[in-house]
Amino acid sequence: MDNESGLLAEKSTTVLGQITGDREHHARANLTVEREGGYDLVVVLYEDGRRVDSERGSVRGVEGLSPTSVEFKRFETGIPTIDYTIQKTDDNRTTLSVRTHLWNSGVNDAEGATLELAARQSESNVVAGRASVDVGQVASGESVTPTARLTVPSGYGYHLDAVLSHDGVIVSSASSVADLDPERKIEADTTFESVPFEAADFTQAEDVTDPDDTRPTTAASGPGLGPLTALLAVSSLAVAMRIYRGKP
Repeated sequence: MDNESGLLAEKSTTVLGQITGDREHHARANLTVEREGGYDLVVVLYEDGRRVDSERGSVRGVEGLSPTSVEFKRFETGIPTIDYTIQKTDDNRTTLSVRTHLWNSGVNDAEGATLELAARQSESNVVAGRASVDVGQVASGESVTPTARLTVPSGYGYHLDAVLSHDGVIVSSASSVADLDPERKIEADTTFESVPFEAADFTQAEDVTDPDDTRPTTAASGPGLGPLTALLAVSSLAVAMRIYRGKP
């Protein structure tokens, strides 16, 4: 029930089957609702068509819930969430193999997440290369390292940006640096104003994905948070009830 209007938002019926013995029985029901506001959860138990018990609960702030349990792996020992290796250099162009660390922090397998990687020139914020990778299915507790290739002009410093999304909704982001200028050191969230910058170096930049990566890729969804009317699967709602014989 919508907790503001009191109107029915979604309902589901679960058949429990035969229950024997003096014990508790757990039932699960999936409800799909708009990802906004809050809801009152009403559970009614019937036996042989007769109402025998009911329980109530509530959930608030569902718009802040993530649609996926896949997230960036953050390390406490200085290991970067995003790292890269130089694959090749040719005609003042450098190909980077950019890798991120993701993991599934949930108790169930997760899939459907998309990772967008971009190399952003540190002084101008010009995006020199971009690629999207389908993360695929990630088992509970499993870590994966999706990788894509970005070809950028040599001799510049870059911020490597990673954006994780699910169904067009941005879930999380991370950033690192790639310093291809041997005479200049860059740091995260730091820019410099007086830097020789040739715009022509960036006119040939193209979106590049790893040709050795057999996983499917998808086009970038564009900036912004995406559709905020995405549905939230309020799943695994476990309701434990004891049936008392003879209860009216």
